[in-house]
Amino acid sequence: RLAILQLLERGELEGARLRDTALAARLGVSRTPVREALLDLVRTGELASDHGHGFRVAPLDPTEIRELGQILGALEGLALRMSAPVALSRLEVLERAIAAIDAARGDAQRVLDLNEAWHVALLEGCPNGRLREHLADLRGTTRRYVLAVLRGAGRLGLATGGHRRVLAALRAGDQAAAARALEEQLLSGPDELAGWLTRGAPQAAGIPRSTGSR
Repeated sequence: RLAILQLLERGELEGARLRDTALAARLGVSRTPVREALLDLVRTGELASDHGHGFRVAPLDPTEIRELGQILGALEGLALRMSAPVALSRLEVLERAIAAIDAARGDAQRVLDLNEAWHVALLEGCPNGRLREHLADLRGTTRRYVLAVLRGAGRLGLATGGHRRVLAALRAGDQAAAARALEEQLLSGPDELAGWLTRGAPQAAGIPRSTGSR
């Protein structure tokens, strides 16, 4: 699954019908785990099933990314509210992670890896393991949207103002305010991505686009 995701993120599977036999040969593994990985990527939204004729990269959909932002905002806010108070040592980890995101400008995949690590560190105190796993899946689904904007719109990195507002609230001991700031951050980013898609920028970047909700 990770190997296929890496091919997707590098743009090596765009526009092609994906077959488990061809991918298995390319990756040097048997067909069964490849098919399981492809079906899992259909479940999480990165791929679409082509009615028994293989798989294809799912088109980017402005409605989907808005909906994902709404879900992520609500659930990450919930996870932070459920978390134990954030220790000073973890606040320092979060601060360093923000600096690393800023320093990685120009390397889209590294920026997204660091951003994922920041969210994981922020919510590691949430006692609901199933919720944390679900959030990881959702962030994985949004990742290709963010990559599309960073590459297609020529942006060098992610804005970290929202991260810093969350951190400032945590340093003030106001976890509820931090959760609200997190929700706002996770709603505003997908709205921006959806606007970029709606304006038709993907066509210029060679990225497939859907006109409706999936």
